[in-house]
Amino acid sequence: MKFLIAGSGAIGSSIGGFLHRCGEEVYFLGRGKHLEAMQKKGLHISGIWGEHHLENLKAFDSVNDLPDIDVVLFTVKSYDTRTMAKLLSERFGEKWVVSLQNGLGNWETIAEFFPEDRIIGGRVIYGAEIVEPGHVKITVIADDTLIGPAFGGRETENFAIKLVDVFKRCGLPFRYEKNIRSYLWAKVLYNNALNPLGAILSSNYGKMADFKPLRDSMLEIIKETYSVGKKLGVKFLIEEPEDYFKHFIEKLIPPTYDHFPSMYHDLHQRGKTEIDALNGAISRYGKELGIPTPVNDLITAMIKFLEKKHEE
Repeated sequence: MKFLIAGSGAIGSSIGGFLHRCGEEVYFLGRGKHLEAMQKKGLHISGIWGEHHLENLKAFDSVNDLPDIDVVLFTVKSYDTRTMAKLLSERFGEKWVVSLQNGLGNWETIAEFFPEDRIIGGRVIYGAEIVEPGHVKITVIADDTLIGPAFGGRETENFAIKLVDVFKRCGLPFRYEKNIRSYLWAKVLYNNALNPLGAILSSNYGKMADFKPLRDSMLEIIKETYSVGKKLGVKFLIEEPEDYFKHFIEKLIPPTYDHFPSMYHDLHQRGKTEIDALNGAISRYGKELGIPTPVNDLITAMIKFLEKKHEE
């Protein structure tokens, strides 16, 4: 099977690297020093999944240089989804697409350019970082990566199951989940409560959760996200926000206590974050639905301010 990694950052290059390692035909599309290092000296993967050095990678910075492919793995940041989807649809508009991205709205944006019955949604819940160009470190994992039909369809389900078999054979912890939207929203709950606060306060997850005034704010973020999600018809895995929050504090925080959110790194390194697909999405949906979301509104405004400050 021929895979295109559309966004060869830490997540994209680690998944693509394992696929390449087990003999799949993988094409990496990216930019910058990390891609250049992959082209010149290959890719080194370290961390909790072991040490692997991969050579002879097919890495490109232009869509025009790519051959035909079978599956596009979307691993770009959410703010680049529209640009990438439009660009790729001109050549690969009838191919399978798997969104392995953070936040809300990516599937719907991709569906503006690709058929809905060709779109597979994903929930990634492992952490990776680029230590230096050409070197990715897997830092933490909370569960398997899940994939399933973004908009339904038996053929989409069958192909997602087939892909899981490929990923697992290549040593990647994936599994199939038909109710993928509920799992995506579960991750949004987690990210909304932690990522922007960690970026603003330059703190890891655990220290923030230990501080009661911040815990109270996290609960309000979660309650607002539930209110919006339920109005949109989302079936949450844990029915009530208070029950989710108890699970969040007791089960989800401890294994990632020392972890810094990717938004912290994005804000300080790039000055651009995925806030619009996280708290910003809740704020936006809330306005459309007439649901107050004051804490998400404030958090979004603060991150937007810091992004603007970074540009100055």
